[in-house]
Amino acid sequence: MRPPLPLNTLGEINTRKKPSGKWVARAYYRDDNGKRRDMTATGKTKAAATNALKEKAATYRPIEQATADMTLAAFTERWYEEYKSGVSENTARISENIIRNYINPVGQIRLREITVSWVEKQLTNALEIVESGNTRRGGKSTAMRLRTMLKMILAEAVRLDALPTNPAEHSKPIQREKTAPQSLTPEQLKRLRANIHHYYETHPARHKAATYVPDLIDFLAGTGCRVGEAISLRWEDIDFQAGMVTIRSTAITNNGASKYQPYTKTKNNRAVMLPGWLIEILAVRPRTSEYVFPSSTGGMVKYGNLKENFAQARGTEFAGCTPKILRATVATLIERELGAEAAALQLGHDDVQTTKHSYIERRGVSDARGVLGSL
Repeated sequence: MRPPLPLNTLGEINTRKKPSGKWVARAYYRDDNGKRRDMTATGKTKAAATNALKEKAATYRPIEQATADMTLAAFTERWYEEYKSGVSENTARISENIIRNYINPVGQIRLREITVSWVEKQLTNALEIVESGNTRRGGKSTAMRLRTMLKMILAEAVRLDALPTNPAEHSKPIQREKTAPQSLTPEQLKRLRANIHHYYETHPARHKAATYVPDLIDFLAGTGCRVGEAISLRWEDIDFQAGMVTIRSTAITNNGASKYQPYTKTKNNRAVMLPGWLIEILAVRPRTSEYVFPSSTGGMVKYGNLKENFAQARGTEFAGCTPKILRATVATLIERELGAEAAALQLGHDDVQTTKHSYIERRGVSDARGVLGSL
């Protein structure tokens, strides 16, 4: 067994070059509490990244020693090291983007200098939508995430007696625009599915997308699962004899690519009975990959590609719709026929209705074949 690193010591440094040309140096650091931390630093060259990491380790101070004179950037960096270990990879990635784009640029402010008005100014800046090339950031969702993160970061500063109160807690909440959930009628859903099948049957040049788009859309319509759950679906998840699928994973998007995550958004597996028409579709699909709906290379499809292919085939009647509308449609159909609890069980929600925010834990098999069988 390898002996632990001495206290306040950096382990072996590994380096890699990012597509942007920058270098990243990474190593484990054992702090004076004996805790091993994953520490990284970047630089324009391999040597610069390595030196930056060594400097970071030399000046490291545990967050427990926080003071009001610490900069927001320094405090956030150490807070994030603790935070990321308790959240999913996708949540950590989103949080890292918020830190990079909205906190670090103003991070030289001292904790004691942060006020409610300063926080609200940053939220206003985050509301502004900025487009650069193929990237787009900002808006209400971004501002809401920023406010949530500032509340968590500054709450930790209060806990460590670096601040007397939390300025972000007293900032004005960002009001999300309330829109009625959109769903399709059974007749509209049938037309949408027909449009997609017809498009790919009559556009041979789109043969790569034709191998997965129509059947994947049918799967979403027949189960109401999340798009990422369908993208990550494996053949081992389907029990044809029982006519049932177990939803146990999802695909998360990382730099445009899909990455397999071995648990769902709620971290709970769920079993869903499949309508007969969907079983027939799945039974004749070629098994060229471990994934049920693979890309042309055998891996998981990219959500961006699926969304684009869906838009090309949906028809003018459904302009503006994305694959996510199928989940809302299934929820609405089941709720009207079988009730809210049946809809929540089918979709894998932890609460009966997300608008009511009441937590009810459930286990079992969702059987909505009577509702979805006629689609």
